[in-house]
Amino acid sequence: MTKKDISSRLSNAQIKYFSLGFLGMISFMLIAYIILLKNNELKELNLCFFQISITFSNINLLILIILIGFLLFYILTIILLRKINSNITQPFNEIVWSIKGNDLLKKNNVPDEDSDYEHIRNYIDQLEKQILFLEKMDNKNKKTKINFENDLKLARKLQHSILPTINPQNFVHGEFELSIFSQPLFEIGGDIYDYFMIDDEHLFVTIADVSGKGITASLFMIFTLTLLRSITKPELQVNQVVEILNNKLIEENISDMFVTILIGILNTKSGEFVYCNAAHNFPCLITNNGNVIELSETHGIPIGIYPERKYSSSTITLNKNDQVFLYTDGLIDSIDENRLKYSIEVLKYNLIGTWFLNSNEVIEKIKASIEQFRGKTPPVDDLTILDLKFTPKHQKSNN
Repeated sequence: MTKKDISSRLSNAQIKYFSLGFLGMISFMLIAYIILLKNNELKELNLCFFQISITFSNINLLILIILIGFLLFYILTIILLRKINSNITQPFNEIVWSIKGNDLLKKNNVPDEDSDYEHIRNYIDQLEKQILFLEKMDNKNKKTKINFENDLKLARKLQHSILPTINPQNFVHGEFELSIFSQPLFEIGGDIYDYFMIDDEHLFVTIADVSGKGITASLFMIFTLTLLRSITKPELQVNQVVEILNNKLIEENISDMFVTILIGILNTKSGEFVYCNAAHNFPCLITNNGNVIELSETHGIPIGIYPERKYSSSTITLNKNDQVFLYTDGLIDSIDENRLKYSIEVLKYNLIGTWFLNSNEVIEKIKASIEQFRGKTPPVDDLTILDLKFTPKHQKSNN
């Protein structure tokens, strides 16, 4: 509303209420005249087109009536004008007071000495600028969202291309079985898993967890796995692979993230399994006679933190149909509807009785157990589980 609009509304209201007051005064005088006429107080009345001549028997009474009429007109006019102020001016003043106290004007250093109309004009100008700014930000956010979605698609494509793609995820070899299930918390995750033959008799297997989640963790996972594949050689021991990988991650210095990792090498002829655990979750050994043993040796801190760290390793010998079960903390950190964790104890309980199952059946059983345990509770982290079963053709079972 402009200043001209407000002034026009005030003038129209004043004319309206002044007219009502004047009509009220005339009405009062006519009523008084009728009363006097009925009481025979009016002796003579001459009316002409341009002249009115009135004679009263009591001129004092006529003067009194006129004075009272003007007094009532004045009082009524004052009352009506105050009503104008309360109905129009007061709300307008409240709007101005509210605008003066608004942070939008304070941030733009609008002087308090400006007139009310200047405050309103400045406030509208600032609102228009803010609307234009928000529209630009909205367009920018839409572009950012599109770019983010494109980055997400690229990261997902890279991750899927670098991880083993066995369909179904069950790798059957003459001397062993291997099966994996991996489920990221979001569209892409930070869990690492890999397996490949180093030579004709040695299987390389690893599972790892990058700190953090989302695209950043996924890209760091891709970088870590690429480095790991490039440095793994038949002549290197598992602890040496971990040491080299640790130094490479620190040398590149592309992120503040670190990685917990477990690397194992299985001799497919003898059953010797050498592994190095850099602060990763303890694997479980499922023996062919039904025992479930937690391999609780750890050989150093997570990689990517301190350079030139030394790592050790451990060695176990697998008998025919023994299994090694590996996992990330997305398994044991899963919670149920009562906020209780799945935990290593629950895992070991569910692994009991799996000694006669093949590798894929073990994975399916643990998947079912975690889904049943969680109920309607969503996952809390990336989840990866891996089962390796030693199945040599000629070795006898150790019963």
